Amino acid sequence: MGSAIEEASLKVFEDAGERALNNVLRDPDPQLLYLATEHDAFVRRLALKWAKPFKLLDIHVAICHEIGDARNDWLRKTRKRSKDIIVVDVITRLHGRAVQVAREVQVLLRNGFAEGALSRWRTLHELAVVAMFVAQKGADVAERYSAHFDADSVRAGRQYQKFAPALKYAPMPEFEQRRLDRLKLELETKYGKSFFGDYGWAAEALQVARPTFAQIEAAIELDRFRPYVGLASNAVHAGAKGTYFRLGLIGNEDVILTGASNAGLEEAGRLAAHSLAQISATLLMLQTNADSIIWSRVLLALCKKVEHEFVVVKQRIEREERQLRRKGVARHGRS
Repeated sequence: MGSAIEEASLKVFEDAGERALNNVLRDPDPQLLYLATEHDAFVRRLALKWAKPFKLLDIHVAICHEIGDARNDWLRKTRKRSKDIIVVDVITRLHGRAVQVAREVQVLLRNGFAEGALSRWRTLHELAVVAMFVAQKGADVAERYSAHFDADSVRAGRQYQKFAPALKYAPMPEFEQRRLDRLKLELETKYGKSFFGDYGWAAEALQVARPTFAQIEAAIELDRFRPYVGLASNAVHAGAKGTYFRLGLIGNEDVILTGASNAGLEEAGRLAAHSLAQISATLLMLQTNADSIIWSRVLLALCKKVEHEFVVVKQRIEREERQLRRKGVARHGRS
């Protein structure tokens, strides 16, 4: 009897769920159009409010992109027979990723997603730190960094085998398992067991068994960015700090932010410009000449202008918000 009641109850819930889904999908276009129109209007207002820093950041990213293209071609031609061509290969690849990530930051900023932009800055910062460390330590570290691709493949293979049954995936073929086992042995013989850690490629240079990213930062004196890395981590992870403190809110607003905001964009904007300048200068200074010195100075000066303009707009928004609150007007920070 109980079983029949349970089955009937399940059927009722299934039918109700199916009807609700059908209602949602019947004619969603008017509501979706309304939401899209609202978002487009917000983006236009945001673009006007942050116009100057956005434009300067656009210029900055475009210049760094051009520097990457030109320097990549020139360095590979002039140093193709050099023993440290591996350094050029690693730095140019890291720089290419950095430009792409900077463009992702731009998209998130222009759509009002401060936390998302800051989380992508964290990746940009990591790319800059690794590039500077490799450039400083030279060909041996560059080779280890490049070889770490295989170490990551070994770890990924083992992880796949472990969880394949739960995911209902086919197990890895035996020949592929044997190949990864041979690869692991080769890497371990050449670089040691510590090579398989997350930053194992830096173990020898740092003289520690299990290097951390913070140690790599400290080695090139960029650990002063730790507070910002922590702030970005809050935006990425599910901790209490990132849940209760939101960059897109102004002051002590007790609001659950679920969408875009015109506030809080300055941190990601200015930090992105700074990190992109760092990695671009690293690429430029792999082989110094008049051009590399001049363009490094240009990037530094432009970076300062980007930072200044982001702070100016931030202060203006906060001033406007204080005025609105004094008047009892609804807060305008959110979309």
